[in-house]
Amino acid sequence: MTDIDDLVQRVAVRAASDNEDLPAPVGGARIAQAEARLGFALHPLLRRLYREVADGGFGPGYRRLPLLGPGPSAVGEYLARREASRQTSHLGAMLEG
Repeated sequence: MTDIDDLVQRVAVRAASDNEDLPAPVGGARIAQAEARLGFALHPLLRRLYREVADGGFGPGYRRLPLLGPGPSAVGEYLARREASRQTSHLGAMLEG
């Protein structure tokens, strides 16, 4: 077992003990759909957490978001923040020029 395998196993055990109603993990097709919307591959550890632990609902603080919607999702939040950043950068460039 690698360190990453051990880490994923420990996260899975902790997530299950913290929340009895975890969503089911996502499959490969859902991962591929998320990566296509993002335009890049998920980090291998993040991919494993979504595939082997649950589709969100675990972790410290506010908990990990589901990978895709409906509703708030990790992909949706990333894309919204990236677009807001682009708009801010574009507005700044317009004000300078």
